[in-house]
Amino acid sequence: MKKRGIWALVLLLGGCAPDLPVTASGDGFTVQMPKGAALKTRPTEMDFQVYSVIRDDKELVGIYAGNFPSVDAWGQGENGPNPASHSRPDGTIEYVWRTTCAWPSRLHVWTNGSGASLKVAQRVAASVRPKPCAK
Repeated sequence: MKKRGIWALVLLLGGCAPDLPVTASGDGFTVQMPKGAALKTRPTEMDFQVYSVIRDDKELVGIYAGNFPSVDAWGQGENGPNPASHSRPDGTIEYVWRTTCAWPSRLHVWTNGSGASLKVAQRVAASVRPKPCAK
């Protein structure tokens, strides 16, 4: 029975789940996505990169990789596996990680959508993990 509880916790915290079988990576992170989703980069000429997890022509999740996100991490976001998080009344969620890397030193992740697509977006956003720093 304990093994089931641990597995449920891993799934809840965004571990590799059967409904998120696709792994993609960007600058400084990995993300688990459902089949049919794609990780796209937005055009930028700045010192950061913004990605979108797209499915059915809709953005489920946005991911910022850079050093100066437009959020202040709500006074949290210590280095390590646990991001600062902020839930909004509409059910959308934001996460901010402070990484140990020179670049990107911050990952800002946010959800979009409503109803069933928001539930998928929340699971995708929770699966984002910082990658080890490049040497």
